Amino acid sequence: MLTPATQQPTRDPALRVAGLLVLGLLGLFGVLASSAGSPGVLSAWDQRLIQLLRGADLATPAGPPWLLGVLQQFSSLGSGPVVALLVGVVLGYLVLIRHQRTALVFLVCVLAAAFTTYLLKGAIQRPRPLVMHAAFALDAYSFPSGHSLISATVYPTLGTLLGRIVASRRARVYCMTVAALLTLLIGFSRVYLGRHYPTDVLAGWCLGLVWSVVAWGLFRRLQQAGVVAAPGTEDAPE
Repeated sequence: MLTPATQQPTRDPALRVAGLLVLGLLGLFGVLASSAGSPGVLSAWDQRLIQLLRGADLATPAGPPWLLGVLQQFSSLGSGPVVALLVGVVLGYLVLIRHQRTALVFLVCVLAAAFTTYLLKGAIQRPRPLVMHAAFALDAYSFPSGHSLISATVYPTLGTLLGRIVASRRARVYCMTVAALLTLLIGFSRVYLGRHYPTDVLAGWCLGLVWSVVAWGLFRRLQQAGVVAAPGTEDAPE
């Protein structure tokens, strides 16, 4: 029998599953990107859902008047200023409790998600469903949905971080369920408000989940290596 000093490290099945999930999400994104703005089944589906949510003239959202205001508020949870504030607060807390490496992983994944958003918008340049004033050039483009991509990165990653500090399985499931619901509501609000096509949102979710899975995998590897301490304790000294 191998001693602890000579025992070979075993491969983590969870990381294998995570890798397959990343590949699947990237493949789905590739399908959506290749059909963005082109005639076909997905384009027709986009148009039907937009008309269903906003009516034939696209001028007025369907549903009661209060729903518009509610979904505008949900949409703001994926906006740049709100997400930047939230990320800053979380990073400050992680540094204060000496989880610097966790903070670094979180920051890198969020910045990578933001960079991916602007890079792809400029490369694909799909016009938005409705004509609207754009604050800057890339804001006029629709694919992928930045709100959806960033929210699918930030909120599931925060759910993962919370899951590291709670012992109850139910509590961990609750954290991830809330993160998933927020991500879904933000994405739906972007379609309802006429800011994005449904495929823009799906593509944003795909890439956002890629970054959140990458963050989860890095947290797991660092913890297994003893670089990041177990929940409830401080990270190892630098």
